[in-house]
Amino acid sequence: MRQARPRPGSRAAAKKDELTKNWASVSESFPKSLDAVKKKLDACSHGAKMPAGMDKAKLADAKTQYDQLKQGWSDAAASFQQGNLLDAVNKTSVLKDGLAKLAEMLGIKS
Repeated sequence: MRQARPRPGSRAAAKKDELTKNWASVSESFPKSLDAVKKKLDACSHGAKMPAGMDKAKLADAKTQYDQLKQGWSDAAASFQQGNLLDAVNKTSVLKDGLAKLAEMLGIKS
């Protein structure tokens, strides 16, 4: 008995579904994590105890990283809004790594 081959259109639909699910997951978690980083940066800037190894120079660097991540998120969201799922998901892959490193540097547990 011959095995049925998936139609090319069904592979594209499956890929689109996978990208959409990935985007849905990231679009729920990433803004929350970004907000947690912002709160920690604000607290450190206003006199809260800084994490071990953090000084004013590293705090300034962390703020710059946050701004870059925030802009990257805006770019990824714009790609999604324009219907470019692959670009949006690819952008978030890089952003997630950067956000995880920044959160770790600030002592934020995930």
